[in-house]
Amino acid sequence: MVTGFKPSTLHPKPLSRWSGAKGIGRMTGRLPRHFADEVVAAVLEMFGMQGGDDDSACHGACLSLAELARRGLLLPSRLPQVVPLIITVRIKIKGLGLIVILVRIFGSRV
Repeated sequence: MVTGFKPSTLHPKPLSRWSGAKGIGRMTGRLPRHFADEVVAAVLEMFGMQGGDDDSACHGACLSLAELARRGLLLPSRLPQVVPLIITVRIKIKGLGLIVILVRIFGSRV
C-alpha cells in the first residue's frame, strides 16, 4: 500500500509530498489497527531512501509520520524509534518547516 504513495512522498515539490502523506494516512485509517504498525515500519524505511533531492525522502517520511500521528495511528511502542529520527532530521533539514511537523506529531492528541 505504501509503495503506491512512495513516488509522491519522494517528489521534489513539498505539496506533492504532503499529498502523498495525506494519502498514506487516509488509507491506513481504513485498514485494521494491527496493520498500522506495518505501515509505520514502511514509512520509517523511507528515511534511508534518496528522493528527487537529498532531503525529499526524509521530509516525505516526516510528513507521513505526522499524518499517521494526527490520525492516532502511530502506536506508542514506536515512539522510541521515531523520536530520535525526527530530531536528527530536524537538525539536518532546517528550511523545510519541520518544526511544524514536530508540533503536529507530538502536539496532536496528547
